[in-house]
Amino acid sequence: MIKEPAKDRLVRRRPTPPDFAIAFADGMPVPPNEHLIQECDLVYLVGEIDEFLVRLVASALFRLAVHNREEITLLISSEGGDVMGALAIADAVRYVRQRGVKVVGRVHGYAASAALLVLLACSERLATPDSVLMAHGMEGSFYIGDVRSIEAEHKLTQDLVRRMATQFARRTNKDVGFWHAILSDSTPVYFLTDEALEIGLIDGKVPEIDDA
Repeated sequence: MIKEPAKDRLVRRRPTPPDFAIAFADGMPVPPNEHLIQECDLVYLVGEIDEFLVRLVASALFRLAVHNREEITLLISSEGGDVMGALAIADAVRYVRQRGVKVVGRVHGYAASAALLVLLACSERLATPDSVLMAHGMEGSFYIGDVRSIEAEHKLTQDLVRRMATQFARRTNKDVGFWHAILSDSTPVYFLTDEALEIGLIDGKVPEIDDA
């Protein structure tokens, strides 16, 4: 477990995508294709989680569930983003699971911050051997608004931290206190794949490719 000082992130903007896409290619959403949707069982969560990515990923999951897929793989390569958006995707994952569909979350490279909330919701959680997972606390905007607004946001943040710490504790072998301390501090805490497996943050590793 490695702690490093928080670093400012660059905000990357994408053009407004169509209402539905099942994957990304070169950073841009793939146009809707009903035949592809019916044949594919892979959904990409790649890049920063924002309102557009939430719409794309959630609609892809819903559409595949309607087509009665038995298993969906959610490929995650994300540095995080909007917490509420991540919770919306996590809710979509849970809804699909309630319909009897297994959702396998596969981390390829990086699953950080809000992206971990999505991974946590999956039926099975895997990561490639060289992946990095990262957790840290929520960052509020307490300097904006009047006193009541500040107090309301602070209460919401505390409630969300408690709830997320409980969810992490249920799906890992670390207790609520362990996760609450991490989620209450903006300092990033990094877990390499082996350590993530050790603490139960993932269920297994994606097999390595033999280059020989």
